[in-house]
Amino acid sequence: DDCIGRLIELAERRRAAVVVVSDHGFGPFREKIVLPELLRRRGLLVPTDWHSQFRYRVGRLALTLRKRRFRRSRPGCSTASLARSFDVRLPVNWRRSMAVAAHGDIAALVYLNTRERFGAGPIVTKRQYEQAAADTIAALSEATHPITDERLFVDVFSTAERYGDDPISRYWPDIVGIPADGFHVRHRFNRRSNLVEADPSLTGTH
Repeated sequence: DDCIGRLIELAERRRAAVVVVSDHGFGPFREKIVLPELLRRRGLLVPTDWHSQFRYRVGRLALTLRKRRFRRSRPGCSTASLARSFDVRLPVNWRRSMAVAAHGDIAALVYLNTRERFGAGPIVTKRQYEQAAADTIAALSEATHPITDERLFVDVFSTAERYGDDPISRYWPDIVGIPADGFHVRHRFNRRSNLVEADPSLTGTH
């Protein structure tokens, strides 16, 4: 925000124009696809039990307090490194969940829960990995809007197959899903267990 503000102020002083360009294009926003709910319905993601949920809430509160102290002492620095524990990042059962979505809004970025990736996942063998990848791709490819019945994702692929490289060594997600025009992707659970939901704060999307 600061950089854009300075750019506009500089342009105004010099009576110059500012051209804003997006390499993605831009269009009207429709709804958000709740990715954790989609994965949960297909049995690929397992939420935490109430004990772990309580631990998650306490951990999130402690993390929020740490971030506030950190921002006061080091303004402008990123706080991303403070959330070291995955139990604080996502309220999921890490020993049973096959696929998780840790971040992402423009596309579905899905990580398969392997030992190499997260240290304690249920995917151990190559066969298990291939099956989990196929199940995740099928889940996203077959997902449809509950009212209009249109496909929610127009392109779903394995990064290893499409780009011919190891996603872990490249810090890539294992599976990527490109949503249909007008949709964003939500990577956190919602309380109503909806597959898609509106967001009044968003008017446009890539």
